[in-house]
Amino acid sequence: LVTLHDRLQRRFHIEYLVLMSLRRKLVQRLKKLLKALSSAHIGNERHALIPSRRGGAKLAELRQQRHGHIVHAIIIQILEHIRRTALAASGQLAKIRVSEGGGIYVLVIGESHNRDYMSAYGYAKENTPWLSQMKNKENCILFTRGCSCHTQTIPALSCALTAKNQYNGAQLSEAVSVLEAAEAAGYETAWLSNQVKYGMWDTPVSVIASSAKQQVWLNECTGNTSFTSVYDGELVSALGKIKIKNKMLIVVHLMGSHIDYDRRCPKEYAKFGTETDEAAYCNSVLYTDAVLKGIYEKVSSLPDFKAMLYFSDHASVPKQKLDHDSARFVSSMTHIPMFVCFSKKYAAAQSEKVAQLRRAADSCFTNDLIFNLQLALMGIEIPLLYEKENDLASKAYNADPDRFRTSYGERKIDKR
Repeated sequence: LVTLHDRLQRRFHIEYLVLMSLRRKLVQRLKKLLKALSSAHIGNERHALIPSRRGGAKLAELRQQRHGHIVHAIIIQILEHIRRTALAASGQLAKIRVSEGGGIYVLVIGESHNRDYMSAYGYAKENTPWLSQMKNKENCILFTRGCSCHTQTIPALSCALTAKNQYNGAQLSEAVSVLEAAEAAGYETAWLSNQVKYGMWDTPVSVIASSAKQQVWLNECTGNTSFTSVYDGELVSALGKIKIKNKMLIVVHLMGSHIDYDRRCPKEYAKFGTETDEAAYCNSVLYTDAVLKGIYEKVSSLPDFKAMLYFSDHASVPKQKLDHDSARFVSSMTHIPMFVCFSKKYAAAQSEKVAQLRRAADSCFTNDLIFNLQLALMGIEIPLLYEKENDLASKAYNADPDRFRTSYGERKIDKR
């Protein structure tokens, strides 16, 4: 093991020197990265390099020797550098227009959240008490026909968080992200996550997140795992770790209802039992409702709060034990919840925009258009990229159900 580790160290050192000669700025980032990763560990023993029989202290030391997280970290830094270079050269953000006077906007991303299993949408079990109450308030709009553009996280969020969607044919490598657009418009950006940062399941999303000025990653696990050492409720407390500014976009990424469902909430939220996948899933939905309540109460108390938008990457189907396996596709895998809550000041100042969104509450929508909606809420318009037919806040929004697709255009959405 020591010999293998030394070889890896030497190999990485050589690659490091090569990168230094090629990318001076990139290497400066890598130095900081190496320091930050020196204390990284694997949170799940199943993914440790060797088993735990060597003892806790020794295992902790050996976990630090695992090099996979370093590889993923380098990939993220390189891809983020390439993206920024390409974006600067494209000039897409050169003529950006901002009609709003700043404020704090919050974008919350759920995980595997299915509206078919939420009481706010008519499900029999009362598992969304907060949202069921909020949806009837004047400052909240619940969208009833939201669908995901894919049943997997990476394909879904790669579009939801960038200017690429199923309807415009844009290349992902050249697509502006919502964070990049916000930054260009003068907004401070922050990303808080309870998902894995370094892993092949998560790297593309981490590349998008890496442009945020402030970042808080609660999940210390690495590799292809859904394990997390803390529950999503810790994200509410983590909001206190970021420096709040009066012109800001805060993105919060939940672990939500990711399989295994029974690992997603504290025991006190096991209201529906644990005997079946559906019961465990309903418990996770109940807990997510409490987390969303906590996030909303925290951010809405900020003096410059304007709006909070929530959507899920895709849904999961626990009853038939299908989860979100695209090879066994059913429409319910795309049935995502979505809502937006405004401050009273925002609702008054942007009454026409809020009225339009309320009229569109029952319109079809796919989450690859979240980029367009988030920018519309913030009053950001990019002339080279603006698509009025895909802007839910515009009177010109094309709500024709027949045009909407999922699975990257391969399937028509369920119009329910």
